[in-house]
Amino acid sequence: MSIWQAILAAITSFSTAIAPIQPAIVTGLLGLFGVLLTRRVTKGQLLVQQQTLFVSILERRITWQKSFRDAVKQWDDQMPDIIHDKTGNPPPPTGLFAMGLLLSEARWLFGNEVAAKAKDVDDQAKVLVGVRINAAGGNREAAEQVGPAMSRMYDLFEPLSNAIEPYLYLGDIKRPTSVVKTSMRLKGTTYSAGKAFSEK
Repeated sequence: MSIWQAILAAITSFSTAIAPIQPAIVTGLLGLFGVLLTRRVTKGQLLVQQQTLFVSILERRITWQKSFRDAVKQWDDQMPDIIHDKTGNPPPPTGLFAMGLLLSEARWLFGNEVAAKAKDVDDQAKVLVGVRINAAGGNREAAEQVGPAMSRMYDLFEPLSNAIEPYLYLGDIKRPTSVVKTSMRLKGTTYSAGKAFSEK
């Protein structure tokens, strides 16, 4: 018997031996393939969901950034009208209300550092109100402090913008689990939308 005949005989013998269990083997292989395919699809769906969530949070953060700046500017514009009102029916401080809502949102949307920087802006806005009230009452020294107090309030947008920048890092869209490490990221690799926030 040649070697080829021996190999053919072995294959025939093996085929005959496994013939009764061939359907079970095929079924098992198809089941394993189905499980692997399902896991791959599920993992892909999870990644898409994570990326969608990241994009929605990113958009909300950018919106918050602009909304907070607009609210501070609105409150700055409303202060004189409210302080100097002689009608007894001053306009509602809608800018102040908006600032309050955005301040409460900052902690869960960004974190403690950004919330603290936003609070610095809010605190300086309160200082500015006090200075303006004193100036409206005829205090000349307070009148001279209005401009510098206003400048200090707007100057605080820059550290706030710097604190926000790491949270606008677009690279995390492909690696959503690394979002938690934003505070360790270099500022040079961040999305540039934060720059506009520091402009007066």
